[in-house]
Amino acid sequence: MWNCFINGYIAFTREVDGRILVHLYEKMEESDKLMYDVEKKALAAIKTSMPFEIKRIFNNCWTSRELWEALENIIRVIQDRVQAIVLL
Repeated sequence: MWNCFINGYIAFTREVDGRILVHLYEKMEESDKLMYDVEKKALAAIKTSMPFEIKRIFNNCWTSRELWEALENIIRVIQDRVQAIVLL
């Protein structure tokens, strides 16, 4: 699961008529299904640990890596603001 946070998840896709389509779960190979399942568990683990009031901020995050990076950015901004207040 930690691998999903750090390295990110890449959806298994194919190109059809110039469009990129994601493989249906049923048509994935077993190893791809396993990665997909781990990604969904990783995403759920982060989302369920978040207070309800802030979940909507992260609605545009579709992978655990995206959500992890967004949380890191929020924490960095908060730390910078606290540091600026302390220096006043």
